[in-house]
Amino acid sequence: MGNFRWFIVMFSIMTGMINALLLGFQLQLLWLLILLGLLNLFTFNLKIFRHHLSNNYILAFLVLDIGMIHFLDVSQFVHVLYYSVVIYLATEINSRKVLLLTTLFYSLIHAFIEILFTNLTLKDLMITLYDVTVIFFISYFAYYFVRIYRQSESQSHQDYLTGLYNFKGFQHQLHHVWQNKPTAYHIIFIDFNDFKRINLLHGEEEGDQFLKLLANELRNLLPKQTLLSRYEGDCFVIGVDGDLKDIYQQIEMILQEISFSHTEAMPLKYSIATASYPEEATEPEKLVWVAQKNWLLINNNIKTNKKI
Repeated sequence: MGNFRWFIVMFSIMTGMINALLLGFQLQLLWLLILLGLLNLFTFNLKIFRHHLSNNYILAFLVLDIGMIHFLDVSQFVHVLYYSVVIYLATEINSRKVLLLTTLFYSLIHAFIEILFTNLTLKDLMITLYDVTVIFFISYFAYYFVRIYRQSESQSHQDYLTGLYNFKGFQHQLHHVWQNKPTAYHIIFIDFNDFKRINLLHGEEEGDQFLKLLANELRNLLPKQTLLSRYEGDCFVIGVDGDLKDIYQQIEMILQEISFSHTEAMPLKYSIATASYPEEATEPEKLVWVAQKNWLLINNNIKTNKKI
């Protein structure tokens, strides 16, 4: 998030500079840029901002930057609305063609309002056309910027092998779940205790296929709202609401079926550790920590028994 924060700050300053120069606010440019920079630095340092606000709110600060400049002149209120709508739409649209048509549509409305409520000279009309061109390029940039950022964010939260969330992505999604205030929620760690046997007997490629198969089975058979992630190696973490007993039975059925069918005569041994909200923890980080601690205790007991 650090690099992204500085990118937003620099883009805000550039946006402010261009708009200030175009609108003839050269004398107020310096304090305006300082204000914009401080505003963005402050908001990105708020802890809640990093966890609970979506990318659309980040783009809203770009709109606010433009709005702050334009509000220095009350007559620019229409421009603020126009810029805000188009930039917001640019962050939501997934098609370049739709973006072009949408921008063109709002540009025509903008030009119509200008002609209807003001006595436009030829020079004013040229300035309006220039505004339309500028906002199109800004919205186009916003479209590509958000698209690239979301792709990179998605990749950084995804496990390369199984396509499930990695643990970072799991934690990120868990905060979204907590926003909806679940009444009962469970974190479940699944670990295969002798997974190395597959790699030793059949090779690492076969082991990778086993992990992919397990990920697909969990994805297909558990409820759609279930959070699935690969924690590390042969360990998976699940976040799910509902009755823990029913979920536990479903998971055991999947694990038994896949370990028998994929490992011939000797099925894989596995362990399951759980933690439940609100009985064991009320915050998502603490709930994960409790489940993680239970998982480590089970693993330590297994290792101790092997030594004995």
